[in-house]
Amino acid sequence: MKLEGVANVRDLGGIKTISGKTVKSNLLFRSANLSKASENDVKQLQGQNLKLVCDLRTETERSSAMDVEIPGVENIWFNVLGQFPQKTDKPSSAQVGLDMVKVMNPNTFSPEVAVKMIEIVKSGMFDAILKTQGGTILWHCSQGKDRAGLAAAFILFALGVDEKTVMEDFNKSNESYQSMIDAALQFAKSQNLSEQHQGVIKAILGVNPDYLHKALDFIKANFGSMQKYMELKLGLTEDKIQKLKEYYLQ
Repeated sequence: MKLEGVANVRDLGGIKTISGKTVKSNLLFRSANLSKASENDVKQLQGQNLKLVCDLRTETERSSAMDVEIPGVENIWFNVLGQFPQKTDKPSSAQVGLDMVKVMNPNTFSPEVAVKMIEIVKSGMFDAILKTQGGTILWHCSQGKDRAGLAAAFILFALGVDEKTVMEDFNKSNESYQSMIDAALQFAKSQNLSEQHQGVIKAILGVNPDYLHKALDFIKANFGSMQKYMELKLGLTEDKIQKLKEYYLQ
C-alpha cells in the first residue's frame, strides 16, 4: 500500500504458510509511524476498514510525533523500549536514540534485550488483535523496521509461516530504505568515518538479519521452540492460534 506521508507500508497478504495456505490480503499491515499521514492516507486506511493501530514506540518518540488520529480506529500504545532503565527521569531524544542503537545492534544484543523486545507481543498485542475478530490491523514503530519487524515475525510464526519466509519479510525494509541508506553511507565515507561508524548508520536506517536471528536463537535456547514460547509466554493456546488462522488465512 502506497501512502503519501507514511513510509515502509507493507501488507503481509500473499505470504505462504507451511500448510500451503496464504495470508489474506489487505488485513495485516506494518509501517513506519503515522505522524505525517495525509488526509488522503487517512481516507485510504479507512477504506481498508482499519480497526486497530498498534504503536510500538517509546514515550519520547510518541510524544514528539503523535500518530494522526483516524476516526473509528482504536490506537493502542505498547511502550516497549521505554521499559529500559534510563539515565534520567525524562530521557532526551538523543539518549533514546543511543539506547535504540544498542538494542538494534546484534553485537550488543543480550538476553536482557531479547526479553524486553519480546514484550512487544507479550504485553497484549495478540489479545488486541483477536478482539477485532479478523479486522484490519496496522502496527508500527518509528521507521517500521526493527520493532515492527519483530512483531510481524511473531504474527507470521503464529499463522504457521516458516522461518526463512519470516526472515525475507524482515529484510524487505532494506529495500524500502535502500536509497536513503546508500546516500547516508556515501556521505559517511566522504567524511572518512570508520567502518564501525558506518555500521551504526546502516543499523539505524536499515535492518540487520542478525538482529532477528539472535532473538529467535534466544527463544529456542530458553523455550525449545517458537511454538512452545508462544504457548507458555504469550498465552497463545491452540484455540487462539486456530482463531488467528481462521481470521487471517485462506
